[in-house]
Amino acid sequence: MPKVLRIINRFNIGGPTYNATFLTKFLGDEFDKKTKRHFIEKDLSLGGDNSSLNKAGVRKIIDNYVYNSNGNNMALTKEIFAQKVFLGEINISNESWENFRHIFNKLNDILIVN
Repeated sequence: MPKVLRIINRFNIGGPTYNATFLTKFLGDEFDKKTKRHFIEKDLSLGGDNSSLNKAGVRKIIDNYVYNSNGNNMALTKEIFAQKVFLGEINISNESWENFRHIFNKLNDILIVN
C-alpha cells in the first residue's frame, strides 16, 4: 500500500502540477519586495511570518497570507483548498477531473492486481 501512496504523489495529486492548476493564485514576483503590495491589485498585500514575507519579489508560489484591504486571506493553502472541494464549497468541473482519469484507471489496475 505505501507504494500506491507514493504513486499518487508522483502523479501530481498535491504536487507541482496540482498547485499550478488549482492553487497558484499568486507568485512572489507579483509583489513589491519593499512594500509587500501587489503590483496590479493594490489592495492586496503579503502578511504572515517572515517565510511568507521573504517571498515578495521572488518567483515562488504564495498559497497563504495574501490579504485584501478588509483583512481577508485571498489565497488558500492546499489543506483548506482540499477541504473546500470535499465540502462542495469549490466545484471542479468534470472536464478538469477527466484529465486525471488515466491516472485513476492505472491506480485501479494496480489495486485490483494486488
